[in-house]
Formats: sequence, structure tokens, C-alpha cells
Amino acid sequence: MQSKLETAIYKTLTYSSLFSYPLTKDEIWQYLIWEEKAKPPTKKEFMSTLSQTKIKNYKNYYYLSDQKIVDLRLLKEKYSIPKLALAQKTVELLQKIPTIKLIGISGALSMDNADKNDDIDFFIICQRNTLWLTRFLATLFLDLKNLRRKPRQKIVKDKICLNMFLEEGYLTLPTDKQNLYTAHEIAQLKPIYDKDGIYQKFLFANSWTKNYLPNAFPLTIKPLNPANHVTMQPCNYFIHCTFYILNYSLMLMQLIYMHPRRTTETINPHVLFFHPHDISKKILTAYNLNSKKQIPNSK
Repeated sequence: MQSKLETAIYKTLTYSSLFSYPLTKDEIWQYLIWEEKAKPPTKKEFMSTLSQTKIKNYKNYYYLSDQKIVDLRLLKEKYSIPKLALAQKTVELLQKIPTIKLIGISGALSMDNADKNDDIDFFIICQRNTLWLTRFLATLFLDLKNLRRKPRQKIVKDKICLNMFLEEGYLTLPTDKQNLYTAHEIAQLKPIYDKDGIYQKFLFANSWTKNYLPNAFPLTIKPLNPANHVTMQPCNYFIHCTFYILNYSLMLMQLIYMHPRRTTETINPHVLFFHPHDISKKILTAYNLNSKKQIPNSK
């Protein structure tokens, strides 16, 4: 009977195989799926156990399926290079919007695993009570440059998809999204623009991810000291009220515009998840089924 650690290694590679993505030794360790209540293994224990398995590897990449996925990963890394360069230039444009606190690359490109014709997914965190204003400005900026992926657009190569927005103060993802799939999405997020240490705050707010991927983040992650309380001056209060009214007005306008196209998106005043076809359930179902097939001695 194999050990829990060996089972965890197989589970990790089973999950990555759903994306045709072989892993190096260090990546298996980083994304090790450990859902046991027992303390996670040390890296020394992990390395010893991995060396004793019969898992195939090619060019220092480990996989459970076909060796071809190694060459596919290397090919996608080449496809990802110009997309990352475009993403960087686009971030330099969007970071001029003063309400934006963080812009990160999510999805396949965050792992250098993009197909040639893929779009580019952006994850944005903004100031409190400015989400709809921020989205409006970001959309406007991208439309002026003809960079935005639009609804029902068929050719999406190198288009920017603004698929997730969060406001500071609402950084913890909803309970119904706290699963292995979302934990991976958070772990793989590639921050490009980070203002006021918001990325570290986001990771701390979602420390539940360690229940699935205990090695994905540095052990030093901790909450930042809250800003000292400052009494709002009359001028600042006026600006705050103006932003609030503008944000609320833009929210109503955008919700009316979106209504005919609404499907399974998560939309509220402070959180937006624009995934009309949520694949998390499909991925998790496939993972659970494949785990039983791939893991030796699994019933």
C-alpha cells in the first residue's frame, strides 16, 4: 500500500495532466496537493519518495500520460513570450488608473502555458467603492487601443479579458469558490502591478488555500500593519462622496447593459467574476475521476 505522500504526488500530477502540463520536481513540491489533517511532509521526505516512484519523466518533467505533453509545454512557453510582453505593456497603460491597486495575469498565461490563439486574462483589485468606475475606465482604455476581448467575440488571440475584479476590503473569495481549482488559480496568479502591498494582503485573506496547497506560498506571508486612522478632511470627504455616487451610477448602467447577456457570472457591488462558462466543476469532477484511475492501488 502506498504512502499518503506518494498518493499526494500522484494527485498533483493527475491535476496538472488535466491541463496537459507536466511538472518539474520543484513544481510538484510547490503545487503538492495535501488535503490530509496530518502535517505536510518536508521537502527531503518528498524528494526521497518521488525518487522511489515509477513516475515517468522526460527532460526533467514528470507526467502520468503521454510524453508528448512535455514538448507541448515547451511549445506553449514559446507562444507565451510575446503574450507576456503585450500584457506588460497593457499593464503600463492600465496602472495609470489611480483606483487600481493590483493587476495580475491569471489563467494559462500565468503558467506560460498559453495556446497560440489564446486571449490574456487579467485579474484586478481596486480601491473600495470604485469597482464599477475602475471597470468602466479599464474597458474604455482597452477599447481605445482595440485590445479588449468583447462578448461573443470569436477571434480572441492576444485580446485582454478583464475577467475578475475585487475591491480591497473584499479580498477573501466567497466560500462556494474555496476549492482546489480556485486555490490553484490564486497560487498561479502572476502579479505585474502591485500597489500598497495589496498582493500580500490578498494572499493572507485567502490563506484557506493552504488546506489544499500548503507549499504554494512563502511561509512568511502575514497581514500587513493596517494604516493609521486618519480623520477625513472636508475636501477628502467631498471626493469620497463624488466617487461613491459616480461608482454607483456606473454600476447601474453596466448592470442594465449586462442583463441580456447574464449567465453564470458572479456579480455584486464589490466582486466580479466574468466566467460565463464556469469550468471549475468540470475540472474538479475530472480530477476526482482520474485520480482513482491514475493512482496505484486506488479503489
